Order: sequence, then structure tokens, then C-alpha cells
Amino acid sequence: MKFNIRNILFLCFGAFSSINQGFTMVLGMWDGSPYGAEVIILSDLPMYLLFFLVPSKRAKKHALFISMIKVLTLVFFLWAQTSWLIAEKAVVLGFGMVHLTRAMIVFYFLATRLVKVEYVQNLVNGLVFGLCFQALIGVWQWQIGPVVLPFFNIVNTGWRSTGTMVDPNVFGVYLLTMLPFVWRTFVFWKLKPKMVYLGITIVGGASLFASYSRGAWLSFLVATLVFLLVDYNKGRLKRRHLTIFAIAATVIFVLMSTKYKNVISNRMSNIGDAIAGQRSSSSRMFLARDAMRIINEHKIMGVGLNQYRFYATETTQGLKMVHNAYLLVAAEQGILGALLLVIIFAWSFTYGSKLLRSKNIYIYDTASAALNGILAFMIYNMGAPDYHVPEITWHSWKLVGMVCGMLVCAEQISIHKTAEREKMAVPEEKRPADTSKISQANFNVR
Repeated sequence: MKFNIRNILFLCFGAFSSINQGFTMVLGMWDGSPYGAEVIILSDLPMYLLFFLVPSKRAKKHALFISMIKVLTLVFFLWAQTSWLIAEKAVVLGFGMVHLTRAMIVFYFLATRLVKVEYVQNLVNGLVFGLCFQALIGVWQWQIGPVVLPFFNIVNTGWRSTGTMVDPNVFGVYLLTMLPFVWRTFVFWKLKPKMVYLGITIVGGASLFASYSRGAWLSFLVATLVFLLVDYNKGRLKRRHLTIFAIAATVIFVLMSTKYKNVISNRMSNIGDAIAGQRSSSSRMFLARDAMRIINEHKIMGVGLNQYRFYATETTQGLKMVHNAYLLVAAEQGILGALLLVIIFAWSFTYGSKLLRSKNIYIYDTASAALNGILAFMIYNMGAPDYHVPEITWHSWKLVGMVCGMLVCAEQISIHKTAEREKMAVPEEKRPADTSKISQANFNVR
């Protein structure tokens, strides 16, 4: 794998995308206090440089799909702008709009610039290193205690790991979308030192557990099992892979059933009441009914981006959200906004599965990881916290952009291989001369 400025920048973009702190600009005042948003974060710097250094390429075979996804994404973004007409608090809307805009730019960047295998490799390595940073913080919070770092706004809850993501559930979303990249890198890629990737896989999984996010646990487990079955059907899983998974499953089961049995039982025992409890005003069913009330009252345009809290009933114990991202988007951006979101992610998942036909291991495994993350995210959305939390928005749209970019990359690989085969099929004496070598020879003679 060659290292040049473009590869290094893709590596930096992947690593820095795990860091959600940056330069904050005050957007206005809310309840007498300044209210701002991170208008520039670390990952923006390599991203904007790559916009200038890497030319975009178009896929002929997948042009219709990629163009339609771009159009739908643009419509989704423009439809969100209607929130300015109806927003209860413009400064809160501005916060959501800053981060939605960044998510759209990240999507477009990856959809148009992730056009070479070496870019894919470096991006994935960057994502893995970024995950390592967050996972180490999560494990430290879980096993040792509070973490305090300069520059980072770290919230230490005391018993649930948050990384630098402030909220344990948001941390869980980040981990369930990034973990497929690290464990696939460890299992299938021939990268050294192997033990480093094993260690990152372990601390990443431990951090996911330490977030104590039930939705993240279940979503990650279901999506990962689906793609392990895909790997098995395609013959990707060899005996050594099955041995690794069997040992890992045994160790995890023994550890969880002994040391953390009571913790898991306590988290899962009240899941029924959390979903449909009739006495709890914070149960998922109660929150969903409140969201449906808002949707029925504002079917077309919704109540505005990031404005849900101002319309939720007072009896939700201060939650001011609904634990269902689809209902949240429908309430804030109207039914059209919710439909666009579902169509974009579902279509990206189904069409992106074409990448699983690739013979290139880097394309196949990266696509599997991205699709695994999209599936887990779509499942988690049914019981998730606020979709408009910046970290959730960035990482979800990043996966969609990666799918589009890898479709272009896979086509470029196919074109290159076809050209090589055609070249080899021509007898050597009939092949065109290498003019670059002739020119160099003439130069040497002179």
C-alpha cells in the first residue's frame, strides 16, 4: 500500500471522523445562554483538501443509482430548509442545520472521491484507529473511572461508557457502525501487526458492552449474524475463521455469564416495561403516541428540524424526544422527509449489496462492513434516541457515501482488469510499443 499525500489524508479523515469536537461558533442566545455549533471539526480539514486533490469519477454501470441517491439526498436537504419558515427556535434549528449540512458534505465527498482501492484501505485504517481512541476511553471509563482530556468535552456518567460522545446511546450507535470495519480487518485482511487489530477488536467490543445500550447490543448482534451468514454462503468463512468465532463466542459467553450476569439481567429485565409500560410516561409506547399526535397535527412540513422538544407533551419527564428515529424525522420534517430518509438508506443497502459480488477483498469486506453498519443503524432507529444528534447524523450518512463511492471504485477495478485481459490476449509482436520507454531511451542516447 503506497503512502502519498492523498492516502495520508484519507487515513487522517477516517481517524479524525471519530472526534466530534472542533471550533464552535455562537449562533445566538437561548434561555439567556450562548448557543453554538461546531462549524469546523478536525475531519473537515483533510476532507476539504481531498476535494481539491482527488478528481471525481463517474460510474457508467451504476450511474442511475448514484445519480438518484444524490438527487434524493439533495431533495431531503432542501426539504429540511423549509424548517426556517416554521421553526419555534431559530437558534436551535441553526444547530441542527450546521450538522446536517456537514453530513451531506461528508456523503458527497465519499460518494465522489472514494474512487481507488488504496483510498478505501487507508480510510478503513483511519476508521479503525479512530475507533481505537474512542474504545480505549470507553474501557477506561468502565473499568477505572472518569476520563479528563484537554480539548474534549467528556461526560462521565459513572456506570455507562460514553467515549467523547456525551451520551451512552450515541456512543453505542458509533460503535455498532464502526465495529464491523475493525473485526473484518482483523479476520480477513493480511495486515501486520495482527495482534494490534485483535486488541482494537476486543476493546471495541468491550466498549459496546460498557455503553449498556440495549438497542445497540441487539442491532449489532442481528446485523452481524446476517452478514456472517452471507460470508458463509459465499465460502468466505474458512475453518480457521469458524474456530476464531467459536473461541470468541465461548470466552464472551463464559465472561458474561459469570462476572456480568446480574448487570445484563438488570438491563434486559425491564425491557418490556420500557417498550410498552402503561404506567411509565417515558415508555416507548407512550413516546410513540405523543410523536403520532405531533405528526397528525403537522403532516406536511412537520414542526421543523430539531424542534421536536418544543412540541412534546410535558408528561414525558423532560425527555422531549421519541425513541424512534423514523417517527422523529416524520414529526420534524413531515412524512415526506421520513419517506426520503427511509428510501435513501434502504435503497443504498439493497443496491449496495451488489458490491458483495466483488472479488477484491478490500471492496468486499469494506462494503460488507458499511452495509452491516447501515442495517444495524436501520434496526436501531426503531428504538433509538435523537437521530439529529451530530455524531449519529455524520456516521450514518458516511456509510451511505461509502457505498456509492465503492460502487465507482469497483467499476474502475473491473475496467482495469478488462483492459489487462485484452492486452494479454493480443500477441506480443502486435502489441503497441511502450512509447514512454522509447522516449526515455532516445533521451539517454542524446
